[in-house]
Amino acid sequence: MKKMFTVLAAALVVGSASAQNEKNNPNYTEKWNDNIFVSVGAGASVGLRDANYGNGFWRAVNPTFNVALGKYINPLWSYRLQGNGSWRMSLRDAKTGIRDKQEYFNVGVDAIYNLTNAFLGYNPDKKIEVSAFAGPYSNFTIGNGIGGWHPGVTAGMQLKYNFCKFLSVDLEGRMNGNRDINTRVADTWYPELSVGISYVFGGKEFKNDAKSYELCMAEQKSLNDQINADKNQISDLQNQLAAAKRVKPAPVQQVITKDCDPTAGPIAVFFQIGKSKIDARGNASIELAAKAIKADPSGKYSITGYADKATGSAKLNQKLSEKRAKAVSDALIAAGVDASQLDKQGLGAQDNMFSTNALNRVVIVKRK
Repeated sequence: MKKMFTVLAAALVVGSASAQNEKNNPNYTEKWNDNIFVSVGAGASVGLRDANYGNGFWRAVNPTFNVALGKYINPLWSYRLQGNGSWRMSLRDAKTGIRDKQEYFNVGVDAIYNLTNAFLGYNPDKKIEVSAFAGPYSNFTIGNGIGGWHPGVTAGMQLKYNFCKFLSVDLEGRMNGNRDINTRVADTWYPELSVGISYVFGGKEFKNDAKSYELCMAEQKSLNDQINADKNQISDLQNQLAAAKRVKPAPVQQVITKDCDPTAGPIAVFFQIGKSKIDARGNASIELAAKAIKADPSGKYSITGYADKATGSAKLNQKLSEKRAKAVSDALIAAGVDASQLDKQGLGAQDNMFSTNALNRVVIVKRK
């Protein structure tokens, strides 16, 4: 059985690597009960050991049937719980020459990867799709005085023709491997070919967030540019401060300090949709704001949280804006700012200085 599990482990490693590459796929199943499908099929299998052909090749061919319940996760990945069974002829008895019949039933889980969508891109109107699948199963055999559960693995290819988003015809070829039904020791491989139909409850559809995804990428690039500019400004200010400290006499240094306005203009700390946690980009803005406020100990600053109108109810957005304002206030205090200088509030999904909803997931820090 070791080589069987080696085959399965290799398939799972390849599948996991592919899943990592698809973590930003904008197409996905929105609800747990969407894109659930049921399949039925029938076909034939044959054993690969010489003893299976004692009465000729066609006596070694056995009918099979299968039923499955599964779910599409996204255009690339799906999984199914499948049961399949067959009737097989046993090895010929050396004395009587009789070959007993044995019945078996397999229950297992398959992970299915859509190769067509992976290499050609997703198209909801695509008629023909090719997928690869693999998974473990348990085998139960009855007949010829033998009975019990045995471990196994399966892997194969699926050719699917989609009549519509509800119904498709599936042609599958697979290789099943389990312990020999007679000896219970040797590994036995059974290739199987079957044809069946699949029905998707409610029709196969995926939610597409491509526009939001593109907007998020554009927003991220804009924020990265802003962070780099802020870092350069901080570096320049630090260099100027270091140069000012080296200037003599001291009165000149005091004049420079008085002429330098340590207060900054409004500083924006942006948040992800539905979140109130400050990320790495927001921490750069916090650092800049903290330096400015600590350099202005007599100043009072407002911390105003917002949420975008495009998502969430008014009540939810009001609470979210308050949490964002509190998160920024707490971060500034942790950076050494005196809490008495800060006044925080949340204004929900009201309009602010930005015209794009995505940019209104923000907290604005400015001097009163």
